[in-house]
Amino acid sequence: MGGTIYHLDHKNVSTGHTDSENGHLKRFSPMELITVGTGSSGNCYLIRRDSGRFIALDAGVPWKKVMIASGFRPTAIDLALITHSHTDHCYYQKDFERNCIQTFSPENLEARKARIINGVYIVPFEVPHDATNYAYMIRVDGRTIVYMTDFGYCRYTLRSWNVDTWIIACNYVETPDRDEVKYDHVVTGHSSLKTVKELLEANKTDALRNVIIVHYSEEADTECMKAEIQSIVGDGVNVVIAKKGQTIEI
Repeated sequence: MGGTIYHLDHKNVSTGHTDSENGHLKRFSPMELITVGTGSSGNCYLIRRDSGRFIALDAGVPWKKVMIASGFRPTAIDLALITHSHTDHCYYQKDFERNCIQTFSPENLEARKARIINGVYIVPFEVPHDATNYAYMIRVDGRTIVYMTDFGYCRYTLRSWNVDTWIIACNYVETPDRDEVKYDHVVTGHSSLKTVKELLEANKTDALRNVIIVHYSEEADTECMKAEIQSIVGDGVNVVIAKKGQTIEI
């Protein structure tokens, strides 16, 4: 895992808001995750709230595909959260901005400083990659979701947040041989199955309902990923390997 493990909770997140103000409600609202794109060809996910409004995660696919996924309703997208500056996550960010969608990234957000944006409470926090990279805790409609991608490990424990849904990258099952061309790319800032299992084991609570695996390698044994993650989180948790174009109830 590497490095010191820090506890990340409301004591060390900068915020002037109480839980009653930040969207941490008792009501548990149904949502859907639309996988507009996933993987090295481009990443973008839309969280569709019960109200019909959206939260966009990353902007690595053409704007037309985002519009199709949202039912051609750009004004229904409350905000877009960009994890880092690699093109498969941010290439189409300016299209969001041109359509007057508030867009946030490491360039305009301070790590571990909570924000409320259009009624959505978020906490960005750093995860290691070969570019400045944020994961996001999102709290809205009584839900607590963590989106984490392109990370080598996570130095924080997030157990106190009682996450109900993880949208998390699992890039590979077995570490490639050092003499393979892709070795440096894979092991530098990309999560292994072992890392994801350890992270979920350390942070799962009774609140956990969903683990959505995204941004996995084309060569990855996804059946193995799903089975091993299921063994960690238990049969009562919905574990899904997200596929491009798929809509997942969360």
